[in-house]
Parts: sequence; structure tokens; C-alpha cells
Amino acid sequence: MITRHAPSTPAVPAAAAAHDKEQDFAHRIVEFADFDVCCKFFREKAVAFDVPNEAGWSLLMRICACVPNRTNVLHLAAMSSNSQVMQELVATAERRAKLQAVVDLPNINGDTPLMMASVAKNADAARLLLSELSANASFGNANGMTALMCAARLGDPSAPNSEHHVAASDEIVRLLLASGVHANATELAAGNSALHFAVLSHNTLGVQALTERSVDADVLLRNKAGLTAIDLAKRVGASAEIVACLKRKLAELESAAAEKQRALENDLLQEDETTAAAPKRTTSSKSRRSKSKAKKALAKDRSVEKMAADSEAVAADVAAKKNRELEQAEAAGTSLSPSHGSVSYHALNAVFHRTFPLAEELDIPVEAFVIASSSTDIELQPSDGGLSISQLEALQEAHLRAYHYLNEKKMELARVLEAQRLEAHFALQSEILSLDK
Repeated sequence: MITRHAPSTPAVPAAAAAHDKEQDFAHRIVEFADFDVCCKFFREKAVAFDVPNEAGWSLLMRICACVPNRTNVLHLAAMSSNSQVMQELVATAERRAKLQAVVDLPNINGDTPLMMASVAKNADAARLLLSELSANASFGNANGMTALMCAARLGDPSAPNSEHHVAASDEIVRLLLASGVHANATELAAGNSALHFAVLSHNTLGVQALTERSVDADVLLRNKAGLTAIDLAKRVGASAEIVACLKRKLAELESAAAEKQRALENDLLQEDETTAAAPKRTTSSKSRRSKSKAKKALAKDRSVEKMAADSEAVAADVAAKKNRELEQAEAAGTSLSPSHGSVSYHALNAVFHRTFPLAEELDIPVEAFVIASSSTDIELQPSDGGLSISQLEALQEAHLRAYHYLNEKKMELARVLEAQRLEAHFALQSEILSLDK
């Protein structure tokens, strides 16, 4: 009698079922396990990264997929303390090409992977994102925070690895500045810049990097509270090193501004000379259209020159009249005030203004030049024969001081008029250039 046995289940389907379970578990493990555990499981179980599950997702898709807060694999790698994660992601040209498409994609809060690396003080990840994936360092998140601000701001100094974070912050700040990031960008809440954050968090190396490596870092930039980085340094009791860095940068900015102003003045003078020497070429139609504008600009230029000449003449006339009055007073041995009675402040002030009309025009009181004034209630008492020696000396000293003071005013007025003349010439040149077009 032949006994028939039921066919045994093939071994292959059982192994396939076990492998499917391992494959499904691999999709779960990437959501909660760390890098080393995932790598060990993937190697031991020989999971397939390209095989889709029932939902149509492959393991590689699961690893790189965006979760509900739109965090992608680069965000996670940037936050990882294991530098091998980012290195493995950019190891091949094919991977780099794919990741470059998502390197600047923000999460739900607007944070890019580079911002996350700056927050985590992951200098290796920041370097790879910039050099291998060409990450954009200028983007800001929903609060206006940029990667440079995140890198410049330090956390609790008593936290673990704080020294490592300080060094990493300095390195990331320098990397970002080398990439050409704008150093004066401000966040939305308080209007603080990266330099404000570095000062507030007592980041000495960050302040040093920002003031030394950034050409345009502005130590006078004010936040919404009206405070500059220097103001904040005083308020939070920053270290002497931070204050010294800020003061050096301020001196550099002032020197650069003065140099720029001198260069601009030289350029305007050269353009003025070139315009005067070059032949004026205009078409008849354009000349008719802009004739009135050119006349106005020319009239303005001539009026400025006339004002300068008039001011010189007035100053010379005042100086001559002043000298004549003094010579006459000394020759006659008489006072500028009545020969009897006391000389009050108002009378002396009136005589002073009659003698020096420009002083009255500039509202300069006599009390700026003589000892007696209404504030002290002291009156000059002339003798019967005229002013005393001390009074004459006081008036002579007042004359000398008035002369120098008025001369300074004249020079100041001349500078203003010269600036107006240059401005008028520049306007005239602009009109001429517009006619040539």
C-alpha cells in the first residue's frame, strides 16, 4: 500500500516571509534608532533599500522622506553628533546631485539644514553643506533668523560640551562669512543682528570673527530697542576682549567713511574739471527739450559762486571796518561806550554788534568775548578820561578772540558754499549727460 504524504512547504517561501518581516521592521527602525543601530541592522539582515513595501515606499524613500514638519534627511544629518552621517550622504557624486535639490528646503519653521547645523554647532556638517552641496547661507527662517545668527549665538555656558560649542561656533561663523553672507541681517522679533547675538551670549570668539572677517559688520546698527552692539556690551557686562573688538571695528568704520568721503570729493572735482574741458555735444531736439533745465542748473551754479564771492567780500569788509574802529578808539583814547556812567551789558552788546555786524547776524553775544556779562551782573566802570588799562586789555583780547571766531565762521561758511557749488556742478553735469543720450 502506497502512503501518500502531503507535500511539504518549500523552505524558500518561509525565508522570504522572514525577510519581508525584517524589511518591514527596517522601515520602523529608521524612525527611532540611532545611526549605529540602523547600520548594524542593515548589514546583518541585508535589507534591500530599493524594494517597495505595501504602501509603495522603499527603505531609501523612507530614510529621505519628509516627515509632517517637513524635516528631511539633511536636517537630521545636520543635527547628528556623528560626523559620519553627513560624510556618507555626500560620499558619491550621484548622491550629491540628488541632495543638492533639497539642500535649501526648509522645515515647517523655515529652518534649512545649514541653520540646523549652526544651531547644533556641527561644524563638519556646515562645511560639507557649503562646500559639497552649495547651500545658500543667506536664507532666513520664519522668525528672520539666519544661519549666521544661529552660529553666533551660544547656549548655556554651563551645559556639557560648552567649550566644543564655542570653538565650533567660531569655525561656523568664519565659514559663513567666507561664503559671502550678509552680516547685518536682522531677525524680526527684536531686530538683532548676528553681532548682537554674539554679544548677548558673551561669545568672544564670535565677536572677534564678525569684527575681523566681515567687511560690512556694523557695530552701530541699532535693534528695535535702539541699542547697538556696543550698547549691549555695556548693558550685559561683556568682557574686555569683546569691548576692544567692537571699538577697533568702530575705528575702522570711521576711518573707511572718512576715506570714502575724500575719494568722493576728489571724484567730483575731477568730473567737474573733465566736464569743463570736454566739448559739449547736444542735438538740437534734445537741447530744445532740456533747455530750461540746463539754464536752471547753470543759474544755480552761478548763484552758488556769487554767494561765495559775496561772503568773501562781506568778511573782508567786516575785518577792515573792525580794524579801523579799533585804531580810531586807540588813537582817540576813548571808549566804545558813553564817557560817563557805567557801561551796562545791553549797551556794550549793542556797541559790539554795531562794530561787528556779522556777529549780530550770526547771533554772537558780547558775553562770549568779555568778562562782564548779564550772568554775573558785573559792569565795566570807565574812568573820566576813558577806559582803564584793564578794560582796554579786555577789549583788545575780545577783539582778537572775535577775529578768530569770525574767521572760523567764515571758513565754515566757505566749506558749505563749496559743497553747494560741487553739488550744483554735479547737477549740471547730470543734465548735460542726459542731453547727450
